[in-house]
Amino acid sequence: MILAAAVMIACWMTAVAGPVRGEQGTWSVGGESLSWQSQELASTALSFNTRGAIQLVSFNSRDNILAQLDWLDGFPANYVDERAKATIWDNVALEKELLVMVDGIDTTSTDKDFKRFGVSQAQTRFSLDLGARFPGNRIVFFPRQEGLSSDGRPFVDDFIRGYVVKVNNGVNFNEQNEPIYAPLKVEDFTRESVTELDFPLQFIRYIELEVTSANPFEVAEIQLFGSGFAPRANYRSKVIDLGEPANFTRLEWTDEKLRQEGDSLRAEPGADAAATVLMRTGLDDNPRVYHEYTNLFTRERQIVTEAEYNRLDAGVRGPIEEDQTNWSLWSAPFTRSGQTIDLPSPRRYFQFEVRLESRAIPDGVQVTSLNVNFTIPPVAQSLIAEVSQLDDPRPLGNVPIVPAGVFSPFAY
Repeated sequence: MILAAAVMIACWMTAVAGPVRGEQGTWSVGGESLSWQSQELASTALSFNTRGAIQLVSFNSRDNILAQLDWLDGFPANYVDERAKATIWDNVALEKELLVMVDGIDTTSTDKDFKRFGVSQAQTRFSLDLGARFPGNRIVFFPRQEGLSSDGRPFVDDFIRGYVVKVNNGVNFNEQNEPIYAPLKVEDFTRESVTELDFPLQFIRYIELEVTSANPFEVAEIQLFGSGFAPRANYRSKVIDLGEPANFTRLEWTDEKLRQEGDSLRAEPGADAAATVLMRTGLDDNPRVYHEYTNLFTRERQIVTEAEYNRLDAGVRGPIEEDQTNWSLWSAPFTRSGQTIDLPSPRRYFQFEVRLESRAIPDGVQVTSLNVNFTIPPVAQSLIAEVSQLDDPRPLGNVPIVPAGVFSPFAY
């Protein structure tokens, strides 16, 4: 049942000694202020190429997307979470140098790693996690196109003759949160040294290349091409220190919507893309809590500093959790510039996150500047409000109780 109440409003503020006038201040990033890179803690699918701005990353038809990613050799921590770094791995027990396959240099290769005499290379499998979703419509892979081996064999002849290529869009996962792949091409035998696979433009996060032929081979490059914007990007700032506690007032930013036509970008106010911002405030300079296991059998633990945590042996490092005592939760997304910052204050520290989203591959957005407005010193250290039934201001237990479905006047 719904409780309807006519509310009479009154407000009380805690006493503050003497008149207080807070000085208006603004913390700014982007444009002609602090650079976005200098305040960055982490980001995904983001471009800093436009001076003073952050932009949802975009590519044209000539861009090899894989060569522009930051790669690690090894399995991802999990398959679902998006991350700033891409990963590459294989199913071969022996350690191989795989980063040469995605370094954008076609004169380096896996060399002799998959050319062992008398060893069938069938069922060798390479897996690539791009870290986030990117638009793609062409995959290319090939051996070195110039040079000879020590026995005089041209590298160009050491290509994969049979293969299966599969992709995943970063959305479809099974019950174990593993990628569900869709096959792009099955080739039993090819005579082409350079393999080029064209397909309809789509978002791709995972690529799997399985070798089905037994012959020795090398790979100089795996490449992905596509035109358009990534579907989303995140930018998270470092913890910002204002130097002393402040009352936060308004959050403002400027953005510009973009559209890609061919290989060119232009401003397009009607582009189907948007920027939103989240924010949180804190009493100290670290929004995380670090734990050390003091008893591995009972899993008892204690809180330690970040520096102490980093010096611990791996076996006694406990979980890292969000600090919900000294830090607020993340705000609901700010969807337009100029909104009031409704977060706990006065506080000295804050952190923000910018989210850029595209709902159409040709459309994108960039944020050129962001301002956090505040007052120092705070006008008030705290505000106190009470709600009570108008004719029963001090109910038993200080809990107002009224019949549901009956209009009741309240004092606030």
